[in-house]
Amino acid sequence: AGTISNSVGSSALGVQILGNTTGGFTNSGNISIAGTGTPPSSVSQDAVIVSGNGTFTGDIITTAGSSITIAGKDARAIRLESPVIGNLSLGGQITATGETTGAVSIASPLTGAIVNRGSILTVSGSSSTTSVNPSPGETFAIGGSVTGGILNAGPISSGDTTPAATIGTSGRSASVLIAPSVGGDAGSISIGEFSDSTNPGYGFLNRGTISAIGTQPTISTLAIQIGEAAGNTNGLTTTLSGGLFNRGTILASATSDNGNATGVASSSTDATAIVIGARAIVPTITNEAAGTITATTGGPVGGTATTISIVSGGSLSSLENAGSIVASANATGGLAAPSAYAIRDSGGKLTSIVNSGTISATQTTPNGTLNMIAADLSSSTLATTFTNTGIVKGSILFGSALNNALTVEGATASIDGTIRTSGSGTVDVTISGSGAGGKVTTTGITKAGILTVGSGGRLDITVDQSTSATITAAGNVSFDPASRVHLAFESLPLSGSDVTIIHSDTSLTFGDFGATVEPFVIPFMFTGNLTAGAKDLTLVLHRKTAS
Repeated sequence: AGTISNSVGSSALGVQILGNTTGGFTNSGNISIAGTGTPPSSVSQDAVIVSGNGTFTGDIITTAGSSITIAGKDARAIRLESPVIGNLSLGGQITATGETTGAVSIASPLTGAIVNRGSILTVSGSSSTTSVNPSPGETFAIGGSVTGGILNAGPISSGDTTPAATIGTSGRSASVLIAPSVGGDAGSISIGEFSDSTNPGYGFLNRGTISAIGTQPTISTLAIQIGEAAGNTNGLTTTLSGGLFNRGTILASATSDNGNATGVASSSTDATAIVIGARAIVPTITNEAAGTITATTGGPVGGTATTISIVSGGSLSSLENAGSIVASANATGGLAAPSAYAIRDSGGKLTSIVNSGTISATQTTPNGTLNMIAADLSSSTLATTFTNTGIVKGSILFGSALNNALTVEGATASIDGTIRTSGSGTVDVTISGSGAGGKVTTTGITKAGILTVGSGGRLDITVDQSTSATITAAGNVSFDPASRVHLAFESLPLSGSDVTIIHSDTSLTFGDFGATVEPFVIPFMFTGNLTAGAKDLTLVLHRKTAS
């Protein structure tokens, strides 16, 4: 294993592999293409490039312990411009430094599989602490079809010692981008299923770490994008056969803090872990119990943290989560109002969510403006089924279809947030329908179809000063004798007006009203009692007088 280097500057090459040839390439040593200038200003260098007319037939391999380093502007560590019949197997360390410089770029079809077992990084090449540094390009960009799928390797179980591979960036470009525009809009692309004996049937498997970590304001980050950016009009599709499987870490973090760029003002900066882009077709995302998908924003101004975003025109049909899907939006400034979305479907095709892990959208801000959305499905006209046996923190917004369904079932199953629909939509809510338990804590359920609280189920309702019903349903609302209702009071109308807690257009029934409704304490300024009618649960209030 030796060293290949080239320091001539712009257009420097390390290894060029021509199309219309057969063979193979293995790097077990070091390839170094040094840029000129600080930060690097030389352009269009390539450490390893496959180019020219025709197809190259053979595997391209970098082994464990090897390295490829490149510095420049719009340079690439590995660039596949010509079609390849063979596998791309990456180990060791690949580092790409400089403005718009990327690590791996695949612009043409690859008949084979892509496996990363090493560390692949893009970095700025500038280290200013007074201004915002130029961003590198995408770490791993794919613009051609890949017949054999993609694996970012790592352990398959808790006892597996396989090292976690890494793909990371510190810039505003995606760490992983799969889209036809990478290949110059030559045509629609598809990623075939990866041959995996443990988790078969997926086009993209991540058992390692894929990250985008920003440390300066205005550097909004993105870990994975499949499909084109919102608003792209090239008309080309990106199909991920089988979907995306995650057992590792997918992370995007961003900050509005100007501590690392003191010459610029703090400004709102966003973080997004996964984007299903325009005309992307992804059947499912499966997040295994060990998997974490996280987006976080911070600093004085904060920003929007979105863990999984499906843009308009993108398609994700189902989501199964046994791990953690977390959005955390934080701000320390008094006027900041960051937003957190764990799941945000603007494509309107997500019809099934099954959660046995944690889906969480949290926010910290001094001004008290809250926007914490566990699942925003409000753009959908299709009925969505959401089955929760785990933990959900944040509001759930369903679309305009009739008979959306939300089920909370299990001894530790819980939802903490509002539940509502858009347009004329309804959602049937079932808590402990099979008697296994389940809890919903909410300040409002709006436009339920049917609301059923079975044996062992619990509904905790926070009542505010609004005189409109906290919970509304078009159909029957029923409580099993062994269910529980708990009332808490955030505030009450100063006038002492009666407050409707639950309203049904059809019927309200309690198997045992006295046993179901737990004792509660009315705020000191009032006296009152709770009454159950045929359709309404009402808090009858009387304001205390001096006498």
